[in-house]
Amino acid sequence: MAKKRLKPKKKLKSKTVYLVTYNDRFGNGDEDCVEVVLTKQSDFSKWLKKNNKDRGAIEPTGNEEEDEENEANADAIWESEEEFDINPVTMCFWE
Repeated sequence: MAKKRLKPKKKLKSKTVYLVTYNDRFGNGDEDCVEVVLTKQSDFSKWLKKNNKDRGAIEPTGNEEEDEENEANADAIWESEEEFDINPVTMCFWE
């Protein structure tokens, strides 16, 4: 009599999340650190804009004179995408 093969009750699944780390590329901030974990890489721009506003930074307008004045009066400097790294991390789990 042939042995029955048992089927696993759970399936191995994977999910990719994105660690956003501050890289201090310009040497004007804290050391490298994880800022946020995003479930979609496309959410990065939205998060960055909100994070800058929450910190009290004023978005650059493109007018150099106005931007200098805004930066002097803001609580923080507007951080750009170049100051962050987005690192995909694949997590595996049983479901």
